[in-house]
Amino acid sequence: MAASSAVYRPRNPQATDYCRCVEDRLENFIKVYEERFEKTYGFFRSYLQNVIYRK
Repeated sequence: MAASSAVYRPRNPQATDYCRCVEDRLENFIKVYEERFEKTYGFFRSYLQNVIYRK
């Protein structure tokens, strides 16, 4: 059996299209959250914004 040649490669989630999309649209999402989503999903937890923008 051959030895595994797996090498750890750290991820860079900030470089993904998904993360850029979230960051680009987060401000607008927060503005409309109370009106559109709060009744169904509860209040917006502000720590989520801190987690998303943390680098």
